[in-house]
Amino acid sequence: TINSIVKQTLKDIEIVIADDGSSTNYYKLIEDYFIKENFLNYHFTPVKQNVGTVCNILDGLKLCSGKYVRLIGAGDLLFNEFTLELVYNYMEETCAKFCFGRMRQYSMDKEKVILKGPFRAPKDIVSYKKNKYNEKQKKIKKNILIYGDWISGASIFYERRLLFSYLDEMKKTVKYCEDLITAKLVLDNERIYFIDHIVTWYEVGVGISTSTNNKALNRILLDQNNFYNYLIDHYEEKMLLKGKKLLQYNNKNFLLRNRVKRLIIAPGRIKFALTIMLQKYLNLHDKTEKGFLDF
Repeated sequence: TINSIVKQTLKDIEIVIADDGSSTNYYKLIEDYFIKENFLNYHFTPVKQNVGTVCNILDGLKLCSGKYVRLIGAGDLLFNEFTLELVYNYMEETCAKFCFGRMRQYSMDKEKVILKGPFRAPKDIVSYKKNKYNEKQKKIKKNILIYGDWISGASIFYERRLLFSYLDEMKKTVKYCEDLITAKLVLDNERIYFIDHIVTWYEVGVGISTSTNNKALNRILLDQNNFYNYLIDHYEEKMLLKGKKLLQYNNKNFLLRNRVKRLIIAPGRIKFALTIMLQKYLNLHDKTEKGFLDF
């Protein structure tokens, strides 16, 4: 993960290692690596106990001085050595405060890297394309607030001040799922930009988002439920009420019954599902680019 950052062609960068109460201290190992690579612009933010992802990020942001921020979890990689330069130039040209790109997924089998296909989050990627965005804004809002078609935090780049202000406002409501910020963005009519390049190697099966562990899934559902309650209190938006109602049918128990319930509450899910199937059939998530793990 750190190697994929240090090897970037964009050199005016800083790295903040935000440890969230880990029982193992890797700071000396990481510092030795930075010295070896002659990378000097780094900071550590150790904490004694797990305070949750959102507060951990806020602690790290307090040490940041750059204009833009990329949050990257252990195991994930920037896609190739040009990623940061590509995204930085794109955000400067478009004046974007928030943008995301495509992802490819991989997993580890002991020491063996297993490359997989594209990781689809959001599933409806076409609506975010430049020539479609203005006419698709209402659809994007519906996709996020009702259908839960979230943009993965592993593919997002933020303007630092926007990220800090949003997370600081959310910290009493959301503990782990910082990427729920996208719901607030669409409610505030902030433009979500999409850069049509692969920006991330995403390790599946280990993080909270792709884990099959019930504890991790329950954390996500609790965050989502609390956040919807917060949004309903602060925004007059009917989609939120429907989205919150659908949350209770998102667990993996009684799968068939829950799918039927979701269709009754939001019959538009049928059209949404067909759209996703068509995009998958047409390989609209696929893009051929060479990255760090292509060897």
